[in-house]
Amino acid sequence: MSGASLGVLVLLSLCGAAWGTKVAEVRVEGADSSEVRGLLGVRPGEEFVPARLEGGIRKVLSWYKDRGHPFAKVEVVEASLGEDGLHISLRVDEGPKIEGNRFSAALGYAGGEVLGELSLSLRNPWGRGRRLEARWSRRRAYTELDLSYREPRALGLPLSLEGEFEGKLRERYSNLSGSVSASLPAGPAEVGMSVGRERTVRDSVGEGAWGLGFGLTYTKGHLRVASEAWWYPGREEGARSKVEADLEWRRPVAYGLAIVGGLHFRAVEGRRLSPYDLIPLGGARSLRGYREEQFRGRRVLWTKLELRRGLGGGSSTFPFLDIGYVRGRVRLGYGVGLRLETRVGLVGVDYGLSPGDGPLQGKVHLSLEGRF
Repeated sequence: MSGASLGVLVLLSLCGAAWGTKVAEVRVEGADSSEVRGLLGVRPGEEFVPARLEGGIRKVLSWYKDRGHPFAKVEVVEASLGEDGLHISLRVDEGPKIEGNRFSAALGYAGGEVLGELSLSLRNPWGRGRRLEARWSRRRAYTELDLSYREPRALGLPLSLEGEFEGKLRERYSNLSGSVSASLPAGPAEVGMSVGRERTVRDSVGEGAWGLGFGLTYTKGHLRVASEAWWYPGREEGARSKVEADLEWRRPVAYGLAIVGGLHFRAVEGRRLSPYDLIPLGGARSLRGYREEQFRGRRVLWTKLELRRGLGGGSSTFPFLDIGYVRGRVRLGYGVGLRLETRVGLVGVDYGLSPGDGPLQGKVHLSLEGRF
């Protein structure tokens, strides 16, 4: 039951408690009891005030809503009046976690050019955990557009359906693809099957083919691993596979400092891969101190380390070190960064250098992440 006033009325009718009755015990099930008790504002030894409990339940529901649980419920499961006072038992149902809408931008400046990426993610539009995403990126010689829609629990089953369209336009090359996939949860993993069509044009010669895909995603804590394989019967390329792995962490240290780190891996395999099918490296989201997507390879690994100093209100400043590996070579990027919490989101400015750069020859990386 989510109605706070109704819950208090039921409590009073069950135990016959009157204003001024002492509270002997407050039990909370199904949630972090210490956090919820603090929000309820009803403590053992104090007088029971119905309005205070009503307001406290509303605070609990608001607290869960702000943390991505808009369907949380608080239920009064038991109330009894003993010799020592009033005993109250509440049960909290957090409900599903629904992430808020997000937008982000990552831009790089070097050599008189501004290039980058814009993305928009609408989580839970029209309710029930649906997801609508769009991403647009512009580089020196090409443009990419990616649109996707995900419908969870289709047909009342633990089955998710997703449709995706992706377009890549480059000089003398274009690739358009669309797919429909279905996936099922398996503990911390998700298994999916897809069917789609892809059309590629190289030097004015076009080729289209239908394909079948298989995907596996594993998520636990800050670790995420995703793999995908596609087969195109009758096409010379035959099969293509991709693997992604991401691990991020944050560890507080002394004097208000925190170490923020990340380890990322990408790989693609297949025959007749074009240069644009390879994994990019460089720029605001991977290897700072280099141009956006300056390098490409079949297997790419990069890591970041930042020593952050909080400035209050979610803002921070830090030196950083990025290390990347692509095509058998290790690349280093280093510099300083700033994150400012604003009304529109978290604004990031990084100034990165690579070995051999002078102090004024660095790259400026801009980013914006926000929710609404």
